[in-house]
Amino acid sequence: MIGEEGLPNVLDRHARHAAALQSGARALGLPVFTTAPIRSNTITVLQLPEGREAGPIVRHLYEKHGTVVAGARNKLRGTVIRFGTMGAVEDADIVTDLQHLEVSLIELGRDIERGAGAAAAKEALQAA
Repeated sequence: MIGEEGLPNVLDRHARHAAALQSGARALGLPVFTTAPIRSNTITVLQLPEGREAGPIVRHLYEKHGTVVAGARNKLRGTVIRFGTMGAVEDADIVTDLQHLEVSLIELGRDIERGAGAAAAKEALQAA
């Protein structure tokens, strides 16, 4: 797949998807976990608000939407969720994942602006 798409295009796609996912997550009030100037473009780790647990969000995303994300298994357990952006991921997948995240957060009691995450991601994808 990499040979067909071309490595520069793959790396560019990963960077675009990571930027769009991060932009959408921030619009939902979920900051990117690290503040390091260099971040991976293949996985985005989002910090959950105080009082939120990763487990219910991860389960809700999978059970209600079939969206697979992960929590952490180390000292960050319960405080972050991780989205992968590597592989056969398209622009629409990033937007859909953010829509699913938004619905899950709302259904789990979070008060957020509907559509904000997807709109921010679409804007980032168009700007790239």
